[in-house]
Amino acid sequence: MKYTFKELIDVPKLQELTDELYAVASIPSAIVTMDGEILTGSGWQKICTDFHRKHPQIEKECIKSDTNIRTKLADGEPFAIYKCPRGLVDASSPVIIAGEHVANVFSGQVFLEPPDETTEQFFREQARKFGFDETEYMKAFKEVPIFTEKKFRAGISFLAKLAQSIADTGLTQLRELEAMESVRESEERFRAAFDSAQDCVLIWDKEYNYLYANQAAIDHVGTTPDQVIGKNIRDGLRHVPEFMRLWMSRIDKVFETREKLRVQDEQEMQGRQYYTDSILTPIRDTVGKVISVCVVYRDVTEIKLAEEALRESEDKFRSFAEQSLVG
Repeated sequence: MKYTFKELIDVPKLQELTDELYAVASIPSAIVTMDGEILTGSGWQKICTDFHRKHPQIEKECIKSDTNIRTKLADGEPFAIYKCPRGLVDASSPVIIAGEHVANVFSGQVFLEPPDETTEQFFREQARKFGFDETEYMKAFKEVPIFTEKKFRAGISFLAKLAQSIADTGLTQLRELEAMESVRESEERFRAAFDSAQDCVLIWDKEYNYLYANQAAIDHVGTTPDQVIGKNIRDGLRHVPEFMRLWMSRIDKVFETREKLRVQDEQEMQGRQYYTDSILTPIRDTVGKVISVCVVYRDVTEIKLAEEALRESEDKFRSFAEQSLVG
C-alpha cells in the first residue's frame, strides 16, 4: 500500500475511543501495525508494560506470539483468542484495508478464570527465572483482570467490529487520498501543457477571480504571475471599464448557458492596437456544475494586419486596373 496505516486513520481519536471503552467496560486494547508499532494502548497491565515487555527474551516471545496469531487471522476468522507464553490470555482481530492486512486490534492480558495455586506458582517461578522483583511482579499479577469467557468474547466481538469500522474509515481515506493524488497529477499535466502553449490561457471563477494564467497570457499583458493569479478581473481591467464589463458579461453568459462562446476583440494596449480571437469554455465538476470558465485566446494582430495590408494592396491593384481600362 502506498500510504501508511497512520496516514489513513486518526490515531488520537482512536486512542480516545479505546480509552473510553476501557473506562466503561474495562476492556483493555491496543492497535498495533504489522511492523510492530503500537499506535494506541488502553488498560495495558503493569505485568506486561513494566516486566514482560521490558525483558529482551520475553519481548521476543511476545513478538513471536503476535506473529503466530497473524497466521490464524489470515484464515478469515474475525478474531482469535490465545494464551501467550507467559500465561495470559490475549485476543486479536485484523484490520484489512483494500485487501491488505495493515494492523491488528489486540485485547487481553487477562485471565478467563480465577488463578489457582498452580497458576500463582507458575508466575512466581517466572519472576525468579527472569530476575524480576518477585514482590512487585506478584503485585502486578494480582492486578490482572478476570473475565468470564462469555464476557471476554463479547468484548472481542466488539473490538472486531471496531477493527472493521477502522478498516472502513481507512478505506474511505485511502480513496480520498488516491483521488486527491489523481487530481494533483491531472493539474500538473494540465499546467505543463498550458504553460508551454503558445496561446494565452486564463481561468476565472464565478466572482471573476483569476484562478490560473499561463506564461503566454502573462507575457501578453507584460506583467508577472503574482500580479494576476488570485487577483480579480476588476484589478486588471479597471482602467478600461467598458472592456472589463464586457468580459464580465461574457463570463456570466458561459456560467448561465454552460456553453462555449467565441468572440473577437480589438483593444489598444501599451500604445499598440491588438486583435484577439477567444474561446470561452465552461469547466464542470464531477456532477456537471460549472465551477469556472477557461478562456483560450490568441493574438491575431499580425494576421489582421497582414489581411488589412493584403486588402489595401488588392484595392490599389483593382483601382489601378480600372484606371488602366478607362485610359
